[in-house]
Amino acid sequence: MARADPPPRKSQQRQRRDVRQAPLARGRAAEDGAVIDIADRGFCHPAPGSPDQYDGTLHVTHAGHYYRTSPVFRTDAPAHRRLAETVFVGLARPDGDDVVVIRLYALR
Repeated sequence: MARADPPPRKSQQRQRRDVRQAPLARGRAAEDGAVIDIADRGFCHPAPGSPDQYDGTLHVTHAGHYYRTSPVFRTDAPAHRRLAETVFVGLARPDGDDVVVIRLYALR
């Protein structure tokens, strides 16, 4: 059974009015048919002092926004076990109306 977070206090609700949490994706199948469960918690909110950010020539975030994600992968498939044993963080940006581009980094 999933653990539910307690509801935010009223003061937290006021402070975080403009913060959006990324939806969760569940039960994705890899090309080899292995099931990989992904819980992706992320936040996006205006941040006027934030610059455009690049990884080499890849544009990973837009100026004026804080958009971060931290996915957790769960799988019992031996070929993909490294995903479940690694901590990831990501920088994100919207790309059109229905697409979000996420650049993930593995922490070692």
